[in-house]
Amino acid sequence: KIVNIIFYHLISSSKPPANVTGNNLTSTSIEVRWNPILPRFIHGVLHGYKVSYLATDLGNNRKWNESVVNQSTTSVVITNLRKFTTYMVSVEGLTSKGSGIESKCVEITTAEDSKILMCLL
Repeated sequence: KIVNIIFYHLISSSKPPANVTGNNLTSTSIEVRWNPILPRFIHGVLHGYKVSYLATDLGNNRKWNESVVNQSTTSVVITNLRKFTTYMVSVEGLTSKGSGIESKCVEITTAEDSKILMCLL
């Protein structure tokens, strides 16, 4: 029990942000949304959230990218992504004690470029 108590106080939050969802906005941007971590699960002072994301088609060359937002924010728009590409996304809280528990990853795919067909009548 002593080990569990020590570990509990070393982590920033004992639960991840809930209900992480997202959708594409354009062929190069996505929006990610989540519910805030409830205060009783936050250890220390909540400073913000870290949104981590990576393209799933890169094989072994995978590199996680990060976007950090303040504690009152529960969504973020990520831009400059690759067209028609699936991204794995997770969110975690950041407190005075460090990073918290990461949410389950969700997959979000950027849109395809729209193709306009012009017909001459």
